[in-house]
Amino acid sequence: MLGKVKIALFQSERCGWSKRFMDVWNKLTNQLVMDNIELEFVKYDANNNNHQEFFTKYNVRGYPNTYIMVQVGDNPVTRDFNVLQGFLPLNDENGREGALNKLRNMI
Repeated sequence: MLGKVKIALFQSERCGWSKRFMDVWNKLTNQLVMDNIELEFVKYDANNNNHQEFFTKYNVRGYPNTYIMVQVGDNPVTRDFNVLQGFLPLNDENGREGALNKLRNMI
């Protein structure tokens, strides 16, 4: 195993944009597979008191919001902010880079 990657979604069950994003999130969790990379998908909800510490830790002020947290060997975790910004299509479409390829290239 080359590394661990956690993809975190910060959202709110009450937020219309978060609800609209769930289709993208569900497809992503079912379609993104990478060789030699352990993937973990995590959802944090703004209305869940147990998740508030993560919103504070990552300075999340709006949602939906995504982070990629990468751990390679003993190196510290690195983060990339809002990878799925603008709700990119998951697959290449009309010459645009899809979110799945964008994520693969970042990891």
